Amino acid sequence: MREDHMVLSRRIQVIDGDDTAPGLLLFHPVYDLNKPRSTPEERTAGLRGWVYSSLRIDRLMADLPETTDGQLAIEIFEGEKTSPQTLLHAIGGGHMEHVLLAIRRDANPRSARAALDRPNPFAARL
Repeated sequence: MREDHMVLSRRIQVIDGDDTAPGLLLFHPVYDLNKPRSTPEERTAGLRGWVYSSLRIDRLMADLPETTDGQLAIEIFEGEKTSPQTLLHAIGGGHMEHVLLAIRRDANPRSARAALDRPNPFAARL
């Protein structure tokens, strides 16, 4: 809200009927359009509420293996540390030996990190 952009929550268990799954909440601030919002103080004063959406990571990423024809392994982590405790979702399985791309959000202390790699087709056959 103070920075005038959407934010993601920490990992939560999203309830979907009788099922739960790892997910996040996406929050978007809604401001009074008749009030200025150039500064954090003006945005705070003009805040009318929030629009939010719950995101199930498994469903958000479900079509990615087919889209990439199984050529990418993807791991998404909460925060800066890449560990089993911070893993939100993985596609392609196994530990990544060569990270081709890492995405980090430094501006937010609740950052996320995504790592992409090409799976080794020979290791998968072992």
